[in-house]
Amino acid sequence: MKNERKIVQTNKQAIRKTLICLAGAVVVAPTLAATPAMAEPKELIFNVFFPQRAPIWGGALKPWYEQAVANSNGTIKVKVPTASLAPAPRQFDIVQDGVADITISATLFRRQIVLPNMTFVPFLARQTYAASNALWATHEKFFAAANEFKGFKLLSIWNLGASQVQTISRPVNSIADLKSLKIRTSPGVETAMLKALGGTPIPAPGVKMFELVNGGVVDGNMSALGPAMTLGLPAKIKHITEFSGGLNRVTFSLIMEAKSFAGLPADARRALTAHAGGELGTKLGFVEEAVTRRARMVFKQAGATFTDASPEFQAAMAKSLQFVEQDWIKQAAKKGVDGKAALAFYRQRVAAFKPPPGKGMKK
Repeated sequence: MKNERKIVQTNKQAIRKTLICLAGAVVVAPTLAATPAMAEPKELIFNVFFPQRAPIWGGALKPWYEQAVANSNGTIKVKVPTASLAPAPRQFDIVQDGVADITISATLFRRQIVLPNMTFVPFLARQTYAASNALWATHEKFFAAANEFKGFKLLSIWNLGASQVQTISRPVNSIADLKSLKIRTSPGVETAMLKALGGTPIPAPGVKMFELVNGGVVDGNMSALGPAMTLGLPAKIKHITEFSGGLNRVTFSLIMEAKSFAGLPADARRALTAHAGGELGTKLGFVEEAVTRRARMVFKQAGATFTDASPEFQAAMAKSLQFVEQDWIKQAAKKGVDGKAALAFYRQRVAAFKPPPGKGMKK
């Protein structure tokens, strides 16, 4: 049995090295050179499945790990592959299997994680930074005890910008306008939402949105404006309907494998967590909010028309999508969580959050 475990571990290490070589990994945060008296720093592979030109990388995640390395007292260094070691839906798997040490993933790709997907409830928050700040606080107060991230160290959690309806050939001004449209949606709740509204959802990870839109497979896209801009949709999308508070917000998590994290020196663990959690989540929320503002400008410059959903349209959507909140509350109850209380706390945190001067919402 010991020999079998040794063979499995050796195979995992071999797979990890092969994938990293194929991806063309580069060391981007070296530590100070170790002296003979110092142990070699532990190398952590940080996998990134989205384009590294994305603002959340350069604006928040990269500075976070660079600061962690600098503050680790020489105990860690970080290597970032230039190409992802696995597609978006498999990020949890590659950390669990030891192929990567740190990664980012939408929580919707992990079936047993349902509590953070509370943010699929429509119209919860107008500002992404307030949404992200409230989400971490709600996680700590209500979700953490349910241990949905069992086997992983949750370093931070945050939201993308609010999902809006983006179409190629004609605007969407009513529920009836959705009925004949094929729309790229995130798998899971967002797909169920569009189906309930009479549209035809084409579920796919966000990184596939340009391929589907550009290829004429879909008539539009449902996502935050930031990723849509980064992935090239301004060239195709000509109509965007915006709902106050957004139709939903996709939740992302920053994770490590739990045993890998626990096995790090104390200096490394402190460095990785000191500025993570709610601090990093809120920072990512501010980055996302700025990206949404920029994306709105880029889409307009490319010829897209923006329309605010009328009060009647938004009210009709809220009525048709009541099941999202009701279903989530039932799922939370199965996890031993009072969903109504968690939602009330979240909404209170969103309303109470005050951004620093100069960082408030602008449209």
